[in-house]
Amino acid sequence: MNGEAENDIPFEAVESELAEKIEPVMDEHGSAEHMYTRTLGEL
Repeated sequence: MNGEAENDIPFEAVESELAEKIEPVMDEHGSAEHMYTRTLGEL
């Protein structure tokens, strides 16, 4: 039952949590945004 409960978490909630962690890093390091975008493009 515990495993199913974890899957019940809305994807939007997870996405917002990731955004909060990623955005501060981009703000502190301007070049980090370009590197991050480039990595996604290569994938």
